[in-house]
Amino acid sequence: YIGITGPRDEAEVQACLDAFKEAGLQSDESTHRGMIGVLASETTLTNDVPRSNRHVASLQQLSALMAQAQAGSLAMVHFDPQDTSRGDDVIKLMKSLDVKPEAVQLNFDQPNLVTMQALNKAGIGIVLQLRPSLLAEGPGAVRDRVKEVRGLVQCVLIDPSCGTGLPLPNAKFLRPYVAAIEDGLDGTGIPGFAGGMNYENVRERTREFSMLMQGRPFSIDIETGARTKDGTDRFDADAAKKYVNNAAKVMC
Repeated sequence: YIGITGPRDEAEVQACLDAFKEAGLQSDESTHRGMIGVLASETTLTNDVPRSNRHVASLQQLSALMAQAQAGSLAMVHFDPQDTSRGDDVIKLMKSLDVKPEAVQLNFDQPNLVTMQALNKAGIGIVLQLRPSLLAEGPGAVRDRVKEVRGLVQCVLIDPSCGTGLPLPNAKFLRPYVAAIEDGLDGTGIPGFAGGMNYENVRERTREFSMLMQGRPFSIDIETGARTKDGTDRFDADAAKKYVNNAAKVMC
């Protein structure tokens, strides 16, 4: 998939859908899908999302946005809990939604296998985010962690940025991690890349990823790259559209 994370209202989701359609990602011939990732946390469950948080959706918003996103994209909830050692809340959240997502990205330090099995049983796919703490332990630790979840996840996202916009390291750094992920998954899923991408650099980065993957499939995602840079931290529909078009020219 070519992903955009962070839209929080219907206009922002529609801007993503329009960008995907214009880039040809909604056609049967496309090799990649557009992905819309709506952020959620424990505060979504209680509808106690601070107004100052322009990223995390309320419970009512989340169901509506999932229904809208499913019309032309991979509709995904990115569950980013304050306590990353817990997984129970994501199951509670899925049960609370009127419209379930097609997939969930788990932003956990230590994924709970029971939680992941429950999501799969409910027909919900899983993207596992590799956070800085695990990446710092090296490719061997990544391989071991991915083997633990083999068959439960469809994508393992290398994301040391965690939505902060920090750039992803170069191919030389990424190569052993990609090998570790692919070895751990053993053909049951694909790697993904996130961190510091935007419409200005995504062609160069996706060419780099394509050479690294040697024709094998991969996914990408942005969050900060689709936000305004004037300090208001708002969704930037024009930046998102340019990013999708530029990425699709390389990946599709």
